[in-house]
Amino acid sequence: MPVRHYMKYIVAGLMQLVCMPYSLADCQVSLSQHDVNYGQIKPDDIVNTVKQWNALAQRDVHLTALCTEPQKMALFFSGKSGEQGAFIFGDRSGLFIQATQATLDGKNVSLSHTVSHDPFVIAGQSGDEHLVQAQQGLIPVQGSQILAGKQFSVTLTLKPVLNKNELHVRDKHDVMSDIQINVETE
Repeated sequence: MPVRHYMKYIVAGLMQLVCMPYSLADCQVSLSQHDVNYGQIKPDDIVNTVKQWNALAQRDVHLTALCTEPQKMALFFSGKSGEQGAFIFGDRSGLFIQATQATLDGKNVSLSHTVSHDPFVIAGQSGDEHLVQAQQGLIPVQGSQILAGKQFSVTLTLKPVLNKNELHVRDKHDVMSDIQINVETE
């Protein structure tokens, strides 16, 4: 999406989340919004600055995986990854994604992740929040057990941080991140 800029220090920010069902079971994935567009980003849009990083306002996206039969499922995220678990946002910036408010069939569950595909194996701590990273699957758990169900829902909080060098652009500059989300079942 081309955006014309006439002011110094303006960039455009867009995150695109694409869901693709990938399983032998009949499952569908839906998002409350596929594109999160910050539009023209100006210095006034910065909510916090730490060293060379400028944080933009967080945005929430609701994600639901729905299968016809109860089963274990994992939501795998893929995209270019950078430092400290962030997805690449633009050339030098990052996008952190925090998963919270997980439910399985309407009941609150904890979250963990897996790096294995069929069978899923818990690969880290579980909790009410989980930092989503590329090439990892987000899974609903209770203690050390992966849970099975028909509907797995989470809130994804998008936390973009712009490198100060991406704000010092004198002409048009788009900052984008493209993340794919696949549901896999076991």
